[in-house]
Amino acid sequence: MIFIDLNSPLTPALPIDQKPWFADLLRSADHVIGANNPESPDEFNAIFVTNFSFHYQTDREADPVEHVYVIPKYVAHPLPDSRLLELITSGLDSYGNVPRLE
Repeated sequence: MIFIDLNSPLTPALPIDQKPWFADLLRSADHVIGANNPESPDEFNAIFVTNFSFHYQTDREADPVEHVYVIPKYVAHPLPDSRLLELITSGLDSYGNVPRLE
């Protein structure tokens, strides 16, 4: 698995595909992601790109975190338990969400 944290200013008003770093990510992905078929599986189980940049926010309430991930269908080295990817993606989807305690 590959984990990359961008550490860039958050842009919560923009959809993920319009964020300044997203176009760069797509261009870079072309060099990393292969054909991804049974004859040419990817060497990684997942790529997780996060942008957890709370330090840019000073004393404001934290904005939602930004993240995307790619999970290839065919991998050269399958995980022993596929639930691991489910747990990681669930953790990313809920990271930074603090429940109201009212």
